[in-house]
Amino acid sequence: MKKKNKTGARTSALYKLIKPHLANKRNVLSEDLRKLGIYAIGLGLVAYIVAGDKITNKEALAIGVFGLLWWATGLLLSKTEEK
Repeated sequence: MKKKNKTGARTSALYKLIKPHLANKRNVLSEDLRKLGIYAIGLGLVAYIVAGDKITNKEALAIGVFGLLWWATGLLLSKTEEK
């Protein structure tokens, strides 16, 4: 007679609880990337404008560029989700 593993049963129950939310994983990821991109763009703009900040202009520009990339990636993921 086999003993049932308690951790396996807990994992299975947790998976059944989360399973409906895994279906829209790409949609959630695209939303998060767009939000992260907007925050990074804003941070880059503020760091570029504020004088005397410890972030240099090159770093502020890099933050803004990465923000644009994350935002664009989020948009592309949401567009492929709609098709």
